[in-house]
Amino acid sequence: MLQSFLNRIGIFYPRLSDDIGYVIYLQISQFLEMGYRVTLFTEEVKEDHEYNLPSSIERVVLSSSFKQGRSTQLRKHLKEHNIDLFIHHAAHSNNLFFDGLVTKSLGIHFCITSHEISPLFLLDKYYHLANFPFLYQIADAVVVLNTMDLKVYSALGIPTFYVKTPVPSSPPTKPNNEKHLVWISRFDQFQINYVEVLEIFRLVCEKVNDVVCHISGHGLPSDTVYINNYIKSKGLENKIIYEEVTPQKLLETADVQLIISTFEDFPVNLIRAKLHGVQVVLYKPPFFESIVDKKGLIPVPQHSVRGAADAIIELLLKGCTQQVFPVAAFKGSDNPSDKPLPYKESWKDIISNLENGKIAVPELDQDWLSFWKTTLFIQSENLKNKSSAPTLSSYDKKKIERYDTCLSFLLRNLCTKGG
Repeated sequence: MLQSFLNRIGIFYPRLSDDIGYVIYLQISQFLEMGYRVTLFTEEVKEDHEYNLPSSIERVVLSSSFKQGRSTQLRKHLKEHNIDLFIHHAAHSNNLFFDGLVTKSLGIHFCITSHEISPLFLLDKYYHLANFPFLYQIADAVVVLNTMDLKVYSALGIPTFYVKTPVPSSPPTKPNNEKHLVWISRFDQFQINYVEVLEIFRLVCEKVNDVVCHISGHGLPSDTVYINNYIKSKGLENKIIYEEVTPQKLLETADVQLIISTFEDFPVNLIRAKLHGVQVVLYKPPFFESIVDKKGLIPVPQHSVRGAADAIIELLLKGCTQQVFPVAAFKGSDNPSDKPLPYKESWKDIISNLENGKIAVPELDQDWLSFWKTTLFIQSENLKNKSSAPTLSSYDKKKIERYDTCLSFLLRNLCTKGG
């Protein structure tokens, strides 16, 4: 029986039907094995596309907008379900800061889990939201997936922990089918770059006669139209198949998985590939522990369409043994400093420190703070010059003003604390 003051964990993510939803599913399973009670908080339900949760899991569906009563709903359900620790997986959500305020006002521990890498802020957010890391000051702990982010947030005075993506206790097996190439992600050209995926698939189809390429994901109707038109215009209807199926189903018959996302989906995609014995060809990010050991994967330079295609062609034509991957993959890096604690032990350590009030706030690095603020300023000016301001509703404008007010308050206190 679990001996703990923090027994009931609330976990929030908007949906359970995407890649991070799979991480939530794995996390819930492991928390249950550790003896915790779990309540899942989401904003939507898509039963046909979700991962099956144990029947014992209670679920709360929140409004996605504070204008529609999200604050009242969140406060009500946190109290009714006796939540001791609320883990927020939407680290870049517009609702994050105010969810944290509601949670902390009830005396409940608040933890943020980030599934991406920190430079995302400089690329994907308008300047008035580019200071997300400073808003993380409200959290009792921030969990990240790589040591670069660990160093960044720690330098900003945020209690941060490096915890790898959870791995299923019983990895599935797969039949030894041949020459199936898969790509699974969102249809987002900015972050995921599906146009280059199609070009890589085309080059592979030119060299490997019996390959079948599977592209699966979701996005805007315009993205789907582009993909279907590309396939038809190249005469590849029988070679490239667009389908909306679960990643598990595709990976059961896959030989090679392509991953070319700029800054998203690496951990969960790699875990899936490893568990199904699928070789991976990917665009190499500049810094990510998940690819350090290079076991079962071939990294190529960013945007090297020809390089990725040649690597896939070589794998398919050589008929590489798929079962080599999962055996080697779980060994991990040979460098002990690259290895965090196993998943359960990591969270037990975080929760124990929360219970005992032993999570120390790192010392703020003033030099790093100056560098970070300067970088954000330059990026915000860059955004002003390159794009016109978006059309915002009166509610959105008011929400931005509230963010600016809260941010100014935090930065004033941060600077006072640091100096």
